[in-house]
Amino acid sequence: MAFWLTVSPGSPELRVIQLALIGSYALVVIFTPTHPQLSFYLLFAITVAGWLIGVTQEPFIMASWGLYRVTFLSGKSRRLKLITSVVSVGFFLVLVSAQAPSSDFMVLQVLVSVTFLFGAWLMGVQGRAEAEQREQAAESRKRTALLEQRAEVSRELHDILSHTLSRIGMQAAVATEVNSTDLPKVLGVLASIEVDSRLALTEVRSLLVTVKTGVAPATQPTMSSFPDLVRSSAALGIDVDLAMDLPESLPTIVDVNLYRILQELVTNIGKHAAHSQGTIRVGLDSPGLLTVSSESISPGHHDDSNPGIGLDGIRERAEMLGGAADVHREGDLFSVTVTIPLPALPADETHD
Repeated sequence: MAFWLTVSPGSPELRVIQLALIGSYALVVIFTPTHPQLSFYLLFAITVAGWLIGVTQEPFIMASWGLYRVTFLSGKSRRLKLITSVVSVGFFLVLVSAQAPSSDFMVLQVLVSVTFLFGAWLMGVQGRAEAEQREQAAESRKRTALLEQRAEVSRELHDILSHTLSRIGMQAAVATEVNSTDLPKVLGVLASIEVDSRLALTEVRSLLVTVKTGVAPATQPTMSSFPDLVRSSAALGIDVDLAMDLPESLPTIVDVNLYRILQELVTNIGKHAAHSQGTIRVGLDSPGLLTVSSESISPGHHDDSNPGIGLDGIRERAEMLGGAADVHREGDLFSVTVTIPLPALPADETHD
C-alpha cells in the first residue's frame, strides 16, 4: 500500500482508480484462494495497470507472492512459458508507457521487479521440491513401519504355531504308539492336543487384536512360565537340561521376548536334536549382560546357508533388545548364543 499511496495521481479521478486497484488486490486474494494461477495473472495485471496509468511504483511484490504460490503448489509449472510470456508483455507495456522521471529509473524499477518475480519463482520451486521430499520421507516411514509390523506378526505367528504344531505332532506320534486298549492314555493325549490347540488359538487371536487395535494383549507368556514349558515338553520326550539364574524382575519387553527365544530353542531341540536332548543355560555374565546358550547334538546334513525362520526370529528379537545372536555348528554340535544388555542390578536381585 505504501508503494501505491506515496504516488500522487494528480487528480481525484486517478486517486479513486488508485484506491480501487488497491482494493482489487484484496478481492483477488479473498476470492481466488484455490486458483493460484488465476490469482497470479490478476495480481500481475492490476500492478501493470497501475504502472500504465501512473498511480503506483510497486515492484510487483503482490504478483511475486502469487507466482510463489503457483510454483509451490505445482512445482515446475507446465504453464511456465505462458507465465513468462504474460510477464514479458506486461513489462514491455510498462516500458512503453515510461511513467517514470527518467528512463534509467524505469529500467531500475523493471530490474527490481524481475528480481522479485524470479526469486519468488525460484523459492516456490525449491519449496515444492522440499515439500515433496518430506512427503516421500513420510511415505517411506509409513511403508517401513508397515513392513516392520508384518515382520513382527510373521515372527510371532511362527513362534506360536511352530512350537504348538511340533508339540501336537509329537503328541500324535505318542498316540499312535499307545496300545489301543489303553483308552485313558489315548484320551489323555487327545486332551493335551486340545489344550495346546486352544492355547495357540488364544495367542493368535490376541496377536491379531494387537495388530488391529495397537494395544498389547493383557497377558503374554513370560519367563515365570518357562519352567512349566520345559516340564510339559519333557512329558513329550524333549529332554532339556535347564539352568537359569535371572534377576527377580525383568523389563516387560525383555521378559516376553526372552521367553519366545527360549521357546524356539526348545522347539529346535525337539525337532532336530539327537534323541531330542539338549542344554539351555540362562544367566547374567555380568551385572549388565544377560546370556542365553543352547547346545545339542544334531547329526546329519544341514544347510547352514538357510538357517530358517525360527533362528532368524531369534536374531531379530535379540537385535531389537540391543543384543546379538550367534548360531554356530561344529560337526554335529549345534549351538546358539544370545546376549542381551540389561540395566545394572544389585547382585542379590537374582534367583535360580
